[in-house]
Amino acid sequence: MKQHNTPDHPKRKKGRGSVLRFFVLIFVLAIMISGVACSIFSYQNVMNSITKKSADTAYSVSVILSDLYNSDYESENQMLQGSYFREDKRMKRISKLLQFLCKDMDLEYLYVFDVDEENNNYLCYFTAAADDDMNAKVSEERGFGTIVHVDSISQSIKDALHGSTEVNLERTNNEYGDVYSWYYPLHDSDGNVEYIVGADFSAKIIQDSIVQQTLQFCIPTLIVLLLVFTIVVLTIRHKVFLPLQLVASRMNHFIEDKDKAEPLVMKANNEVGAIADSFNKMRQDIDTYLAEINTLTTEQVQHQTQMEIAQRIQYGIVPAHTHIKEDAYEVNAIEQPCKNVGGDFYDCFLRGEQELCFLVGDVSGKGITAALFMVMTKTSIREKLMQGFSPAEALNSVNDEICQANPEGLFATVFVAVLHIGTGHLTYANAGHTLPVFFREQASFRKVDPGIPVGLFEDAGIINGEELFCPGDGILLYSDGVTEAVDPSDNFFGEERTLSAVREAKTAVEAAQSLQSAVKDFYQEREAFDDLTILAAFYRGYTAMVSLQPQLSELQSIKKLLQEMFAESSLLKKVLLVCDEIFTNIVTYSGADQIDFCCDRMEKKAVLLLADNGKAFDPTQADTVPKDFEEMDTGGMGIAMVRQMTDTMLYQRRSGKNYLLLTVPLTHE
Repeated sequence: MKQHNTPDHPKRKKGRGSVLRFFVLIFVLAIMISGVACSIFSYQNVMNSITKKSADTAYSVSVILSDLYNSDYESENQMLQGSYFREDKRMKRISKLLQFLCKDMDLEYLYVFDVDEENNNYLCYFTAAADDDMNAKVSEERGFGTIVHVDSISQSIKDALHGSTEVNLERTNNEYGDVYSWYYPLHDSDGNVEYIVGADFSAKIIQDSIVQQTLQFCIPTLIVLLLVFTIVVLTIRHKVFLPLQLVASRMNHFIEDKDKAEPLVMKANNEVGAIADSFNKMRQDIDTYLAEINTLTTEQVQHQTQMEIAQRIQYGIVPAHTHIKEDAYEVNAIEQPCKNVGGDFYDCFLRGEQELCFLVGDVSGKGITAALFMVMTKTSIREKLMQGFSPAEALNSVNDEICQANPEGLFATVFVAVLHIGTGHLTYANAGHTLPVFFREQASFRKVDPGIPVGLFEDAGIINGEELFCPGDGILLYSDGVTEAVDPSDNFFGEERTLSAVREAKTAVEAAQSLQSAVKDFYQEREAFDDLTILAAFYRGYTAMVSLQPQLSELQSIKKLLQEMFAESSLLKKVLLVCDEIFTNIVTYSGADQIDFCCDRMEKKAVLLLADNGKAFDPTQADTVPKDFEEMDTGGMGIAMVRQMTDTMLYQRRSGKNYLLLTVPLTHE
């Protein structure tokens, strides 16, 4: 049979322990513990029995001596005379009684003595042995009145001498044998210790008793334990181990070849049966789960394929980075897609030689649908701009086209701008995009008409806005991936951080890169959930300015330039009238010592720029209230005429100079 050695189907480890073997080891350990416990119990039982015998013997001896003490003898001193007692029949009877007690209570020796602690002497009164020969020997050697000198008195004898009735035990091994000795005090009628009774038990007899009682207790216990264990093991093997082996075998078959694995049928109404039921349910759940996994995997592969296609589309249409630096302008753009591929885009291109078009947009949705919608929107806006449409015209036209066919209901926010390179005239339009940042003497948000996103409604009514850029001015466009960036604490990056990040920027590169770095640092370790698109455009200076002296005779130079540009007399007349009026006012009233002039002809309009270093005067803020004919002589008639002949009049005062931009529509009268 084929073996599965993959990580998902590991082989059974050799020598893996069995639960049954574990139970056997536990039982052997239990037997060992039981044997130790039986030994301890037997030892305690034997020692308690011997202690009780010693106490009983001491008590018997005390009764005998009390009878003797209370007899008709003249005095205790008379009783202590050895020759008298050796002839006394009563003393012989007492000695025989003590020997009888030795034999009856399995004692080796039984003796009564007194202690002289000062001289380390024992005064023997009565000594008896169970053995007749030893009895004769000890009677002779330790007879009545015999004084035995020792090196030291044992602590057990001292304790008994001082009245202790606890177990005063010690083990000795001498010429009388290896014995355990118990000492018990005998008191007189006043409670004073009169004598000490010593009882010696053979150490061998005690050890044999311990072994015998241990065997008597342990053998039946172990037989019962072995019988119970055998019954338990057989029951567990039949009820637990064999069913578990069957479950394990079915599980292995299911792992190796789930198609051939059969459902597990188990009649046991216990935990093993519950395991079998759980295995059958698990088998069904795994089959269902694998089917769902296959479906999800297929969908994920399809989704991943779509995302890869969307990434290729986005990377192919929108470069990751664009940097354009010319004498008159600088553009720096950054595109940083997120993992899910959003619909951010930007574009930057020239329309003719004098107009720079740039835009930033954000399409709703993710994936390939958003990517295709982004391509369509970006391409359509570029096409409209290249046809000469203004930003608002381009956005309105693209919006109407999308609304005619937009089955997915997608939309896009877009900000479009066109910069006239020669004059710094900026025309822009917003279709629901984020607020731009304008760079003049300082960076600030510019509140522009918000408009509505492209693709939502027909007739969007998006309008143009206009600005006059002086050298060093710029604009920053970005997607909502900047302001809606979220840090690990769920705080938004917001507009305030956006403005703070670019406040010190002086070039397009500084503005774009500083904002990108600020957003990246704000995310920290958190993954970006939206695309990040940034475009900065800075105006560097005028390239076609003509310097004129503040003299009316310079009007001839202006006329010559205009004649080269406008062949039609009607158009030339209109532009010349505007230039004549503005130039005359500057020469007459400003006090300037230098005037710069620039003019460019576009498809639908003429763009004029005049700059002087005279005193500040904003013609866009001049009195616009209508006057009677008689009041015209007081001034203002020329400015009013210029307003009527131009579409745009923009003024800036920068670095001590006046900048005035005018656009004259090129229509035939």
